[in-house]
Amino acid sequence: MEEDTKVVPRYAQEFSSFMSNYKNDDSVTGERVGHMVAVMSQYFTEYNLKYAEAQIRANKIAASYESSVDETTGKPLSSAKAKVLTSATSEYAEELRAKADVENIEQDINALKSLQKGVLNEYAHAGVS
Repeated sequence: MEEDTKVVPRYAQEFSSFMSNYKNDDSVTGERVGHMVAVMSQYFTEYNLKYAEAQIRANKIAASYESSVDETTGKPLSSAKAKVLTSATSEYAEELRAKADVENIEQDINALKSLQKGVLNEYAHAGVS
């Protein structure tokens, strides 16, 4: 059986830490949440660039398969076969992980924005400015 050796990305660690602190701290302000939105936005930019680079690498692999010849038939490789071969590469796996990171960060940012609205509304109703 394969051992689980996943590394938790920095953005996930930071988001998890922030949320744990939020649960244990009643003094979270909209400003602190806003700061975390900004931090996560920086991660979004960084990981979106990694995703683009991973897509480029995977597309190059796909193009090389598309332009190759099937050894058994001597004909150009079919698009379906090229896609299957591409999906078995580490470059394709890297692209999938990068895409998941970008989507996860986007969800974290949306959650933080909702939290920020809630915190600001709570302060507004409490008369705190």
